[in-house]
Amino acid sequence: MPYSPPAPARAAEESIPSRGSLLRGGGPPSRPDADRPRGAAAVLMVDDTPANLLTLEAVLAPLRHTLVRARSGEEAIRLVGQHAFAVIVLDVMMPGLDGFETAALIRQRFPAQRIPIIFLSAMNREDSDVTRGYAQGAVDYLVKPFNPDILRSKVSVFVELFLQREEIRRQSDLLVAHERERVLAAERQAERDRLHAFLMQAPAAICILRGPEHVFEFANPLYCRMVGKENVVGKPLLEAIPEVRGQGFIEVLDGVLRSGEAFHGPEMLGTLDRRGDGTLEDAYFDIVYAPMRGHTGALEGVMVFAFEVTAQVVARRHKVESQARFRAVFDGAMDGMVIANDEARCVDANPAALALFGLPREELLARRVTETGRMAGHPNAELAWEEFLRTGVQRGQFLVTRPDGSVRTLSFSATANIVPGQHLSVLRDVTEEVMVYEATRRAERRFRALVVATSQIVWTTDAAGEKDEDSPSGRAYTGQSMEEWARVGLSGAIHPEDRPRVDAAWAHAVARGAPFEIEYRLRRHDGQHRHAFCRGVPVVDDEGAVRHWIGTITDVEEQKRLEADIQANLVLRERLLAIVAHDLQNPLAAVTLDADGLGARPDLPPPVVRTAGRIAKSAERMSRMITQLLDRSRGRMGGGIPVELVEETSLSAVCRQAIEELEVARPGRVIVYDEIAPVTGCFDGDRLGEVVSNLVGNALQHGAVGSAVTVRLRVIGDEAVLDVHNLGAPIPEHVFPHLFDPFRRGKRETKSSSLGLGLYIAREIVVAHGGTLTVTSTAEDGTRFTARLPLHGGGAPAPSSTG
Repeated sequence: MPYSPPAPARAAEESIPSRGSLLRGGGPPSRPDADRPRGAAAVLMVDDTPANLLTLEAVLAPLRHTLVRARSGEEAIRLVGQHAFAVIVLDVMMPGLDGFETAALIRQRFPAQRIPIIFLSAMNREDSDVTRGYAQGAVDYLVKPFNPDILRSKVSVFVELFLQREEIRRQSDLLVAHERERVLAAERQAERDRLHAFLMQAPAAICILRGPEHVFEFANPLYCRMVGKENVVGKPLLEAIPEVRGQGFIEVLDGVLRSGEAFHGPEMLGTLDRRGDGTLEDAYFDIVYAPMRGHTGALEGVMVFAFEVTAQVVARRHKVESQARFRAVFDGAMDGMVIANDEARCVDANPAALALFGLPREELLARRVTETGRMAGHPNAELAWEEFLRTGVQRGQFLVTRPDGSVRTLSFSATANIVPGQHLSVLRDVTEEVMVYEATRRAERRFRALVVATSQIVWTTDAAGEKDEDSPSGRAYTGQSMEEWARVGLSGAIHPEDRPRVDAAWAHAVARGAPFEIEYRLRRHDGQHRHAFCRGVPVVDDEGAVRHWIGTITDVEEQKRLEADIQANLVLRERLLAIVAHDLQNPLAAVTLDADGLGARPDLPPPVVRTAGRIAKSAERMSRMITQLLDRSRGRMGGGIPVELVEETSLSAVCRQAIEELEVARPGRVIVYDEIAPVTGCFDGDRLGEVVSNLVGNALQHGAVGSAVTVRLRVIGDEAVLDVHNLGAPIPEHVFPHLFDPFRRGKRETKSSSLGLGLYIAREIVVAHGGTLTVTSTAEDGTRFTARLPLHGGGAPAPSSTG
């Protein structure tokens, strides 16, 4: 049957690429024909002889598939790149590219298509040719003349395989398309979810209003918080937020819904009931109303974006007010103030500064700071300005020549960048102060002359603590010669044993610039070392720097002897007190024993029993007083109150026992004991029992009548903290400095008052444990004693007291 090649084949005949271009390679293979009807395939027939092509068409026409002709290997390669073929019937013997070469290039350039090739040859079939054909991708090798039925059968098989692959590919494409649609739908839903999440979490207040009633379709949490309303969705705007009526918002929304034009309102004032109690408060908002259209293009609603800017508006107003206040302070300041820019150009000056310079405002602002005067101690004003910009601060004095010819000394303090690029200098006329300073320097010179002439031991040094001027009074006392004085100074007369201590203390004082006080032994001109008290003070300049030191030395030998005599008398008194207290214990023990025995007899009348009880209680109180006197004597005699630290001592048990004893003794008072957990540590339980008893007894005695005393025990860090608190009148201020002194009593004196040693002994016991005892007392909080005790035995000897 006649066959007319399709348009691509005709196009191939009109333009055949050269052999060289194919050998250099070309673009990627084209996709299979997308418009080919289902059930049809294309077969490429390649032969350089038109008659052979017609023969092939006649043989293959009954298959009813598209037949494409190519008259050379080059044309065949180009057509393979443009169409998808089910099979290629390829003549082996062709000029130019033969069949084997054409097959090799097709396989090389289009490996993904894997098109089956049937070779046709008019020559005898040799094994080498067949082998070569199969090596180039052939699926069969036929020799002309061939059996038409065999060729049609072979082509039909490969076409059927091609169509099956095409159908599988089409089904795969459908599945891929379906999956792609499903993924796109999921992505669209995810996008909607992300948009909703964004709107819900957006830093802007967002809502959507629908229809002429402006019904809330959406409102994110920030919008609800901003207007102070919840559950607004589904409600008209005036129902959800009725207070906006008459504030202009509804009118603007109506205008946007009519015109379809967006509206932006910066810093719009709104009055809202955000707390829901009817209290209206003003707030400022940046608002954008964006019109929303439906799928038909009709206006359906408005999307609202709002940012509350109340803080910014208020801050700006405060800034304006602050600037006004700054202007008022700047213009009204008694000190001169000048503001300059980075180029040292004066940009502002207050009236006081104009008066200092004696210049009108316009003339001063036309100058640079470096042109208004001369900086004292700095010859180059430009370098001084650069240094100021680099360091940020500068202080000093400024010499100004005013228009009337007078020269004034101005002190200045300059601060860079009070705002970026502007620098403030505060000026003050110190001409008179400078004159006073010069007068003071002259007075100092006269004082130095007086030091040289005086008979007292007066010494001076330079700022580094080195000997400065001669001290005739010092040389007269020590008997040093001028040569010895020049070589070692007064330090050469200090006792050798005291010199290291004096040198260390003097070096410390010089390093800190602090007053120097010390006592040491100084050799007198007769060779006797006598106790002397030395005191020195630094003399500083206006900047606080030490200029030199001046001091005095006083002979305190007689005073030391007098103090030694007094101390000896005190020791004798303490020993006598300890002996008396100790000797009183034996007869007092006998009195206590007899009183207890007398009170235990059943045959005595009640008055006698009560008398025996009073005797026993009085003896017990006297025993406590004697014990306190002995404890104080031990502390005064040295070593403090002794403690015996025992591991795993229960401080909780000690507290409870002491409180129980006090509750029995004072049945009418309430003691509250509070502890989170039992507290154990390395303590002297008996001594700490005295501490608890003394502190709680003191609180019961001085606390408000009827109020409870609170005892709290805690562990904080590595310390046990005992806190005793009572309400009542605070401790008078004049009592505080002597509260822990022995023989000091409270403000209420009774017949049962103690010797006033309770708090003293309590503190000594706490200090002996390595702890501290402090007190606070106010009218609002009452009085609180706090003892801090190391849990693991920080016991240190209690310092001796001088009471």
